[in-house]
Amino acid sequence: MLVCLIVISSQEEYSLFCENSLPSLRACKIPIKVGLRNSILAPGLDQSEAIYLEDFHSLAEINRAQVYPHVSDYKMVLINDPDERYTTLLIESALAWTVKSDETSVGCLPVKYYFKGVALIGTPFGGLKFRPRIFVPSHLLDMKSVHGRVFHPYSNIQCQDHVAHYWADDVVELRSRHNRYLKFEADAMKARYGTPNITQT
Repeated sequence: MLVCLIVISSQEEYSLFCENSLPSLRACKIPIKVGLRNSILAPGLDQSEAIYLEDFHSLAEINRAQVYPHVSDYKMVLINDPDERYTTLLIESALAWTVKSDETSVGCLPVKYYFKGVALIGTPFGGLKFRPRIFVPSHLLDMKSVHGRVFHPYSNIQCQDHVAHYWADDVVELRSRHNRYLKFEADAMKARYGTPNITQT
C-alpha cells in the first residue's frame, strides 16, 4: 500500500498542505503520516496521522528519516512538500505505478516549478521535470543528508497532470529558502566529495 509522508515546520505550511494536497489524498483514500514541529496545531488529522517530532530539524530529509518507523510497514512512500499540489489524477497514476513496480524502483513524477505563481520556462528548473517522489520506506534512511541518494532504478511515471511546486512568491523568499541549506550543503559535499567546506574557511 502507498502512504503519503509530509514534514511540516509551521502553521502556514500546514495550511498550504490542507489547501494543496490533503483533499486529493482524502479522495483517493491514501494513508497519511505528517511529521510536525511540536507547536503546530493540525485540525483535520487523526491522532495516528500526526507525528510530533521532539528533535525537529531544519532539513526535511532528516525529519523524514525520523518518521521512518511509522511508515516501514508500507510498500511505498509518496513524498509530499507543503508547497506542492497533488491532484487526484496524479495520485491515481502513482497508485497504478506502485501496483506493478518492484521492491527497489524509485518513482519519478512530472513536476513544474512555479515562481510568483507562474511556471518557469528558463533556468535548469524550467519546463516539465521528472523528480523522484515515490520510494520504498528504507530509502528514507539513505536520503537523510542533503546529498543523500538512492542508488536504485528510476522510473518516470507518465501522467496527464503534473506536481505544481510553488517554489517562491518573490526573490526574498527564494533566497531565504536557499540560505537555510547552505551550511548543510557544504558539509554534505565535503563528506561525499572531499571538497573544501567554504562555510568553515
